[in-house]
Amino acid sequence: MVLEAREVVGQLQHQPTAGTQLLSAVLAAYRAVREGREWAMDGAPRQPLVLLLAGGQDISAERSELLRAVTAASADPAACAPLYSLAFGRDADWGLLKQLSLRGKGFARRIYEAADAALQLRNFYRRVASPLLADVSFHYADDQVEASSLTRAAFPVLLAGAELAVAGVGVGEGVGGGLRATVRGAAGGRRLERAAAVRRLEPQQASFVERLWAYLTVRQLLERADGGDAQAKERARELALRYAFVALAAGTELKSDGKMAFAYESC
Repeated sequence: MVLEAREVVGQLQHQPTAGTQLLSAVLAAYRAVREGREWAMDGAPRQPLVLLLAGGQDISAERSELLRAVTAASADPAACAPLYSLAFGRDADWGLLKQLSLRGKGFARRIYEAADAALQLRNFYRRVASPLLADVSFHYADDQVEASSLTRAAFPVLLAGAELAVAGVGVGEGVGGGLRATVRGAAGGRRLERAAAVRRLEPQQASFVERLWAYLTVRQLLERADGGDAQAKERARELALRYAFVALAAGTELKSDGKMAFAYESC
């Protein structure tokens, strides 16, 4: 699937634009991931990461090719690796970099042009350079959780200092005896699995968990909306209004029955 996207580079070699250079870099990175799957520097497998740093060049002309290449690589087990994007400066294409990282199962961060730019970069690299677990997934019994209500339950990597949160809607009396969950992941070349029993919440805590589920759902819907999903954006709007949330999207203002939620840009 990555090889198919590489053909685009050959078609664009005679037009060396900034976008073409970025596309070439992305394809080269995923090619290195594919080849590096067999590397074992000291006998221990490594967690591959793709880091993308973009400045103020105009890369919009290659938008579709970049998105296609990252989507293809993310669906290929041999080339799949979290894609972390750095938008350096005010002129970087922040929207496109967020879309690329979303499709690459990573995240994007802004690096502002200031005296502490080097510190911003150091903190970012320090965060992504400390993976603890890979291929982390959460599993719940079908008779306890409504599958369609679950927020994101599979993650390519757990980084040191980060946390993973999954929320969903219980089904009928299935959670009467306590929620059962199974967490799976990989570390040091070994597959790990842990079963856990989640205690029932007190009635006064239920409201908080419901709002947590709504918050995570809205955030993930807005991530999909960044990729052009209009239905996800409308669903996020409905939930944000229902729970009186501040929408995590730039340029959006939500009004209903005299209520207003002011939006800001997440970074």
